[in-house]
Amino acid sequence: MINEIKIPQMTLTGDTSGMSHDVSKVLAFTFELNGRTIEGYAKTKWQGDSSTGLIKKNYKFKAYTDVDCKQKLSFKVRPDWTTNNTFNLKANFIDVTHARNIINAKLFSEMAATRPNVNAELVSATNFSEIQGFPIKLKINDNDAGVYTFNTGKDDVLFNMNKGSNLQGAVEAAQWVDETRFLKDEAKFDGSDFTVEYPDEITPTLKNSFESLMKWAHQSNIYDIQNQQKNYIDVDSVIDFGLFSNVIQDTDMNVKNAMYVTYDAKKWMMVPYDLDTSWQLQWDGKSLQNINQNLFDFQSNRLLQMIFAANPEKVLERYHFLRQTTLREDHIIELFRNFMFSVGEENYETDLKLWPSIPSAALTDFTQLQSAIYHRLKVVDQQVEEKFAGGEVGAIPNYVKNSDFMYDTSDWDVFGSFHRTLWPSSIGHGSAGASYDDQSLTEVTWPSIQSKPIWLTTAAPNNPEISFAGNIYIYSGEKLVPGRDSFNVSVRFLDTNLKEIGYSAVWADINVLDQLQRLKAEHVSIPEGTAYVRFAYFAGCDGHAIMTQPQINFSPTLGKYTSN
Repeated sequence: MINEIKIPQMTLTGDTSGMSHDVSKVLAFTFELNGRTIEGYAKTKWQGDSSTGLIKKNYKFKAYTDVDCKQKLSFKVRPDWTTNNTFNLKANFIDVTHARNIINAKLFSEMAATRPNVNAELVSATNFSEIQGFPIKLKINDNDAGVYTFNTGKDDVLFNMNKGSNLQGAVEAAQWVDETRFLKDEAKFDGSDFTVEYPDEITPTLKNSFESLMKWAHQSNIYDIQNQQKNYIDVDSVIDFGLFSNVIQDTDMNVKNAMYVTYDAKKWMMVPYDLDTSWQLQWDGKSLQNINQNLFDFQSNRLLQMIFAANPEKVLERYHFLRQTTLREDHIIELFRNFMFSVGEENYETDLKLWPSIPSAALTDFTQLQSAIYHRLKVVDQQVEEKFAGGEVGAIPNYVKNSDFMYDTSDWDVFGSFHRTLWPSSIGHGSAGASYDDQSLTEVTWPSIQSKPIWLTTAAPNNPEISFAGNIYIYSGEKLVPGRDSFNVSVRFLDTNLKEIGYSAVWADINVLDQLQRLKAEHVSIPEGTAYVRFAYFAGCDGHAIMTQPQINFSPTLGKYTSN
């Protein structure tokens, strides 16, 4: 005989006729919770958006001691929960496992706990403002309603808001429109663009603050974002949000359902909510998504796009850290396994008998989750390396910083007529180039653009050989003089005082015009006394040529080009 897993049971009793998303009914309740019995009355109504049209409803639950609902009945469900009287009874109808919302929220709370700097109010918020929940059985007027999860509510308690402050607030994107994609400067907060989760109505101060964020994200260029982002947005929260949405493949959170929270009416942070569209499962539970989807366009959310574009190194560093900690395959799989064990197979089977139309019943189970977690993380590993590191997983590191000239030449020392250019042939590699264009010189002066010095001890303390390369494209529009006009890429060797003690150079053929020349050198010995190296692009005198994809590999032979 297989013993049934005993899970807490909630019983609701009373007249439910007329109940809707906007109309609540007062029901008596009894909550049998791990040896405790909690009894009272609850204002109960449907909860959710699209889910209100499903046959198995979600419920918003506000507990009181009396039938007139004048005295709140607040209680603490578990030691790591906050005392409250407002909860949600979630049907999880699209997800037959009931696990996605709860476990994904737990994962994001773990991510928040590892950020280097976390807002003080968020640190003190239960579960870092992510929902908590556990499986229960629900009965309504002695009719078995099946398996639900008893979840924390989406309210001031979840976000640890101070009711005495008019500077704190939370808004949620309610629709998929230009306003919620930060493509407009103003918005409505009545549900047609955003809803206000706290306070009950948006204050002028909060409205002005949020619309300032909108205008900044909409109108700023990449330089504005880099220089001003700390004044408007918690960058770490945005990076975590964007990475998380891609990893779990949640196509229902980057625009609609995205939460924005502030504690000072100045700086906002992003908080995920509604996490059941994940690990391949579609928003309606009726199909599985392509595991190879790339969501780094963030479904046109310009705020996410601009923050990620302005902070590629930070994104890469954070992702690598998370993959070694919270976002390990074994860790995520174990969280889902433990949750599903806590529900129990007999309860799953009973729930499916009660609700045979659950759309995901034949699509997802523990095995599907395990497969999706394993394969999705491998997919995102590759996407992150390609988008933010310019190469492939396991690629040999390129030590030339800003080798793709993505935004400017600030990581380079410029001596002469060099500038950043968006050369079409290099854009396909996610990079720009360094262009030299001068017709005014009459003698060889060796103008150059050189990377910042790379400390050899940090890069390769025991490596006796290096390799380097760069692309040169010489335009035919100007006549070049042999012996005077020339172009080369090189590595310069510097001592501890940054004095040059040697170099290795590869020269472009000035007779090869209007086509790419790949210049490279391998097995280059490092001179004794070298403390630093730097990459350099030199021109002899006049001409017009572009250099792209510079790389230094601290290995005897070149790896595939990756940006840095």
